[in-house]
Amino acid sequence: MADEINRASPRTQSALLQAMQELHVTYAGNRHDVPRPFHVLATQNPIEQEGTYPLPEAQLDRFLMQIDVPYPDRDNERRIIFDTTGAEESKPKPTLTSDELIAAQRLVRRLPVGESVVDAILNLVRSARPVPTRAKSASSSPGGPSPRASQALMLVARAPRAHRRPPVTVHGRP
Repeated sequence: MADEINRASPRTQSALLQAMQELHVTYAGNRHDVPRPFHVLATQNPIEQEGTYPLPEAQLDRFLMQIDVPYPDRDNERRIIFDTTGAEESKPKPTLTSDELIAAQRLVRRLPVGESVVDAILNLVRSARPVPTRAKSASSSPGGPSPRASQALMLVARAPRAHRRPPVTVHGRP
């Protein structure tokens, strides 16, 4: 869990990027592998806030999705207050073991995906890329999702079929 990732220094952001991409970090010249399964959950402050560093495009590209979390309703906020300020500390309960999670990840990769879904993924990703002008070549054109985005969307498209939970809502849309 990386809390307020865009308040971290560029060096810290770079270390997280290395862990996400290469599944290891280097400290004082020594390599340290990250445990499996490895996931990064990160919170981010609005970029307008003082003391934030914008995340590099290369780092943003490695996050599977951005989920906007609204403020809790009154009843849930009441529960949060009691769960976090009482004498008894509320502890999370595991729902899967590491081995079960890894098995589920393997299952997701084996699920079939229809051609119409693949076409929709390609259309979405490719339409979000900037169109190069004659003055600029495609390689110098900034921004836009990379093929990594297509890969991530393919896994997301497969995942709901692997379990019976309701789909995640992203940016207010299912």
